[in-house]
Amino acid sequence: VQASSVGSRPVKASAIRTSRSRGCVRRVRLGALQATICFQRLLVRSATTRCRLQAGRFHAVLLRSYELATGVCQSGEEVEEDQIAWAMEVALAEFGVDASELRPTYAVVVSSGCLAGAIESPTTSSLTQALAWRWRLHAAREHGRAELQKAWMEVLGEPRPGHSRPLSMQRALVRVHGALQRHSARRHATTRKAQARRQQQAEHAATLELHRCAAADARLKVLVVEAGKRWEGMLSRAFGVKGLKRPRLSSRQSRQRHCS
Repeated sequence: VQASSVGSRPVKASAIRTSRSRGCVRRVRLGALQATICFQRLLVRSATTRCRLQAGRFHAVLLRSYELATGVCQSGEEVEEDQIAWAMEVALAEFGVDASELRPTYAVVVSSGCLAGAIESPTTSSLTQALAWRWRLHAAREHGRAELQKAWMEVLGEPRPGHSRPLSMQRALVRVHGALQRHSARRHATTRKAQARRQQQAEHAATLELHRCAAADARLKVLVVEAGKRWEGMLSRAFGVKGLKRPRLSSRQSRQRHCS
């Protein structure tokens, strides 16, 4: 399989946001299971099946293809289309699974930052098309919000092989704006929760400080009372009597005071 001139373009390591998930088997609808794995912003899904054993084999194939594909590329580079195709072919042969059974489909997940979170492309059975979408969305993101929205709508409206149908421009616009609004609402809700949590923490800290000050004030009063009692005890011991009493006058001083 020839590498796509667009989808397999090498990218610098600093530009790669790699997700090396080992994947899983998920329930997509009542009784239907699907194997999935995601790496280097490429989401690979198997056909659905009602057999848990077969779903497990599908997942093993996807995991093995991931290991083979990422094992042949140099660290810091995205896996190219021909490497992914070769890895899938080898993994299918190793587990004795036919490509018509697995029927892998592809989508890409690109982070849009604060615009709409993670953007997931439609599903296509063409690896070439999926890698082209990955490059297009990633490049558009580097040029700002308007370019990313435009590229996202174009991808949603692009014809693709498989069961996923392209959206009209109007429906694509509704889809994009809906995603933007939901993400904005989630961000605002998260911000409000964070603000409420900080306010609660501040109020709790203020309450603790008031209690600490009240306890310190009560303790100070106790210490003052105890100090006063100790001082009275010291004076009592000094005069040899209980409490403070005026010293007695001599007989001469008493007569002089009486005559005056």
